[in-house]
Amino acid sequence: MRKWTKISLLLQLLPITLWGQDTHALYTARNNEILDIIAQLPARAPQILDIPCISPVQQPNFDRVRISSGYGLRIHPITQKIHQHSGIDIPPSGNDTIYAAANGIIDTVAYNDLIGLHIKIRHKYGFKTTYGHLKRTFIRSPRQKIHIGDPIGIMGTSGRSTGKHLHYTVQRNGQTLPPLPYCYLFINTRGP
Repeated sequence: MRKWTKISLLLQLLPITLWGQDTHALYTARNNEILDIIAQLPARAPQILDIPCISPVQQPNFDRVRISSGYGLRIHPITQKIHQHSGIDIPPSGNDTIYAAANGIIDTVAYNDLIGLHIKIRHKYGFKTTYGHLKRTFIRSPRQKIHIGDPIGIMGTSGRSTGKHLHYTVQRNGQTLPPLPYCYLFINTRGP
């Protein structure tokens, strides 16, 4: 019976594995889309700060964002069912402070059963970022203006969570995007 359980699990994971092979192509396509957006911006240095372009968590090595669960199909660690993970989960790396990934305006500070205490920031060019599972926020008022790198909260385990981490999502014009390329965007566009 155990053999069949393992085979059944393997068959459930097969679409994830096959989909995962396209992840590189998807990231490349998304990265090209991002670079096209930047190319359309005049004098791109100031405008890049208005779209998500840095990791929301301080990393020991800034050019390597450590993630505990990636974007895309996955087996949910609590429900054990396959579903679309709309963001990435970033575990703690010594500093639990969460930072704004771009300039913007606070859209929402709320709590729900899924991502717990969370912040949504509206950015220019149709972008929106979400920071979930927070322990607390540093937001003083709705519609507060935020600058890239501002501390906005503390990583926690609120909502449906198996441990302390940040659930981070990026959207553009209402469409969820793989967040990881946006964590490196500033690094990838700096001059020599």
